[in-house]
Amino acid sequence: MELNGYDLTDEKEHEFENKKQVKVAFANQSILIKDDICDPKDALNIRKDGYEIKTLTANDFLKAYQFSVKDGYRIKSRGKRDQEIIDKLTKFLEIKT
Repeated sequence: MELNGYDLTDEKEHEFENKKQVKVAFANQSILIKDDICDPKDALNIRKDGYEIKTLTANDFLKAYQFSVKDGYRIKSRGKRDQEIIDKLTKFLEIKT
């Protein structure tokens, strides 16, 4: 990530940020499957600068954030920010359908 202009900003959350304040975070696929957040067959594959990146769908991101608002660490460290993202994703998915 550092070679692509990102700095590690939160080791516990595996989060990186670049100079344009674009944030990228990583999660272990097996954890996402175990927590019933995603099905790997539904993942989106994106090509960026010759790299293939697997990411969640908007529905899976919503499930991930809905799961995270129940976590004590996330509640303490993120406050209302996770709920704000849930609201934005919900609105996006409503517009999309």
